Amino acid sequence: MSDQPSEIKTRDEITQITSLPAIATGIVVWLLFCFIVPPFLLLLPLVLVILAALFMLSQGNDAKAKKIARSHLAGRTSDLEIVESAGTATALALNDWGVVYVSPGKRPVEMAWSEINSVEETGIGVLAFRSSKSKFEIDCSLGRYMLITETIYNKIPVESK
Repeated sequence: MSDQPSEIKTRDEITQITSLPAIATGIVVWLLFCFIVPPFLLLLPLVLVILAALFMLSQGNDAKAKKIARSHLAGRTSDLEIVESAGTATALALNDWGVVYVSPGKRPVEMAWSEINSVEETGIGVLAFRSSKSKFEIDCSLGRYMLITETIYNKIPVESK
């Protein structure tokens, strides 16, 4: 592995379901549906509260994962920072130090690149990280999955069989 940072190119078509434009689009579609079927208009306040709660929960875990990952850099800047929101509440952050996984109700899992024993692709868009101390599995969006696997292959040397 070389000491020089590898270049990671982010694709513009990669979006997250918790982004503001995605939520706004969902609300507009719901409003159209409500005006086509008026009884659903009564459910609009409940739906808006649920969407807002899910958005806040997701953003909170993203920020927590990012904060933990940055804390391991000890004030250094990172050429690499990827944060993946998987599902509604889990978050994965990758940087030059390693990987941080945050899931609600569980302790965050922190793995340095040097500690990771294996990263297996257990399904389409599903990655299982294992180290001697801990393990976790995350279901990624397909676009983010490709970006994350490219990053992993750049950070962990591939053993030839």
